[in-house]
Amino acid sequence: MKQDVMVSVIVPTYNHERYIRQALDSVIGQQVNFSMEILIGDDASTDNTLKIITEYKSKYPDTVYVIANKTNLGASKNSYNLVKHAAGKYIATLEGDDFWIDQHKLQTQVDFLEKHPQYIGCTHKFLLVDENGTLLKKQKLSWIKQKKCFTINDFDGILMPGQPSTFVRRNIFREPKYDYSICYKMHRMISDRVALLFYLQEGNFYLLSRPMSCYRIGISPEAANITSIEYKRNIHADYRDFTFLCNMENYARNELNCNISFERTKYYIFARSLLHSIEKKNQMTDTIKILRDTTSPSKAVFFLPYNILKVLIRHLIYY
Repeated sequence: MKQDVMVSVIVPTYNHERYIRQALDSVIGQQVNFSMEILIGDDASTDNTLKIITEYKSKYPDTVYVIANKTNLGASKNSYNLVKHAAGKYIATLEGDDFWIDQHKLQTQVDFLEKHPQYIGCTHKFLLVDENGTLLKKQKLSWIKQKKCFTINDFDGILMPGQPSTFVRRNIFREPKYDYSICYKMHRMISDRVALLFYLQEGNFYLLSRPMSCYRIGISPEAANITSIEYKRNIHADYRDFTFLCNMENYARNELNCNISFERTKYYIFARSLLHSIEKKNQMTDTIKILRDTTSPSKAVFFLPYNILKVLIRHLIYY
């Protein structure tokens, strides 16, 4: 890897043969005045993804680097392996089924971060498209909270300042303060929340107002984001989300000396789980365990009507 890199673009991919060319072309087409590298991690794809990215490696040998996993490691470790190899001062992410739509995206974000060292990262607006790249009617995600300055108080253990392909952030992995391997050890498929916890210990994220990328939703199951599929199909997803929040709280308290609480989100998950148990009639046990394990079950019940309404409204407004 080169040592004078300003930006390392990491591209985690799995079974993205239909989309990966558009993703990589949108990176290579960036108009920048600095050096960058493109690190592609193929997580043992079963289609032609690896063949395609190998073509890009041959065409751009001084820019494109490929890490081909022999076995499927999961999204978390695949991404972690990439950031561990990143030589850049900054790290940008582009998931293999997404793409950038502004040739000046990287330059704009790097320029901002160079001028504003108080921010740990920079994000921007984005568009939601379907598998064919067509703009969707709904343009909001329930797990995104975009505001000019996103702080740890906005996190709530689940909210992100942007979709991952909008991020450019300082490379905290070059001089690690902690053992960042927890990013993949916490959960095989979910790493961005844990990584965000580390970043927010260092500073805030700034939001640029113009859309510069597209996030693809509703793609075919064989190429879909595995995390999204798990959330939709796993009847225990609510309890998994709850325990994930508990684990992050414990880690922050014990390892980061950060007394952070995600109780507000836990109350919301309790309400969501209750609605799911009524709908599916097969997971009331999870709902009871969530209520039992909250810090204040009485508060969870007290705020139940509010959170039920919140769940229903989000279902109508967001993806």
